[in-house]
Amino acid sequence: MSNIIRICSNHRDRPTPLIWTFAFPGAEYWCPHCGYTSGMLGAGEAAINTPYLTATLEADTLRSTEYLRARSTLVASRVLHQGQHIQPENLPPEIKAKNFETIQSWRYGIHDRTKAYK
Repeated sequence: MSNIIRICSNHRDRPTPLIWTFAFPGAEYWCPHCGYTSGMLGAGEAAINTPYLTATLEADTLRSTEYLRARSTLVASRVLHQGQHIQPENLPPEIKAKNFETIQSWRYGIHDRTKAYK
């Protein structure tokens, strides 16, 4: 467990670790609770890591994996499909449709606090 973690400064009611991702143009950090994005320099605020923050990051990362994967196809120059790197626009229509559905169904502010408290 790292001693310092970056958390979102937009909501004090739920200390939320920022997730490192390349799914958003010009931003490497993303808040899965409110949608805040920022570049790697100056993102959020530094906080001392705690078991709560580690568990929250793990739960949020697990919950957002499919969303971030789908979202990254909108900004990536190449994606891995069936063992080959291709341009996202060359993905099969059914995968594009599933990605669109995944992105559209994402909801901010939904989380399972029980996992974070364990």
